[in-house]
Amino acid sequence: MRNKIITYLFVFVSLILLYQIVSSNKLVSYQSQKIEQLTVQKKQLQDSLNQFQIFVEDNQYFSLLGNPTEIDLLSGNYSAEQITTLVSDALYAFNEKGANSLIPNPQIKGRIFFNRVKLLNNRWVIAEFSNNIHRGQVLLSYQISTLDSVTFQPIVYFESRINELR
Repeated sequence: MRNKIITYLFVFVSLILLYQIVSSNKLVSYQSQKIEQLTVQKKQLQDSLNQFQIFVEDNQYFSLLGNPTEIDLLSGNYSAEQITTLVSDALYAFNEKGANSLIPNPQIKGRIFFNRVKLLNNRWVIAEFSNNIHRGQVLLSYQISTLDSVTFQPIVYFESRINELR
């Protein structure tokens, strides 16, 4: 009787052990697959991040903030961020006025709004403008006086009618 009980216990423990071995092997293989998937996904995300960083560096090169050579050439006690804010605010102030003297086209009537502004270097700024009929870009030369006022001089502009674009 005692031998039968020991035999049954041995068989029962063997079955439990076999179940544990098979179950742990399945778990280990599942975890290995998951780790491989996450490794591949991490590599793809790292590649995407590297491409995005290259894209950002390329696009920031022709901007005041992204070009360290231009930042060194700045005159006065202004940082690149201060100049960007000062020039952008001065251009956006033209949105509040009735007529915009920075767009040298007498055919464009009505109020013109600056939508986007980007400082290219320590002397030039490019801005997108529009009204209900026209849309375009203008390249402006700017100069900051000692009184924190900014003067603009149009260099060249491009404009088109909005309904021509559609």
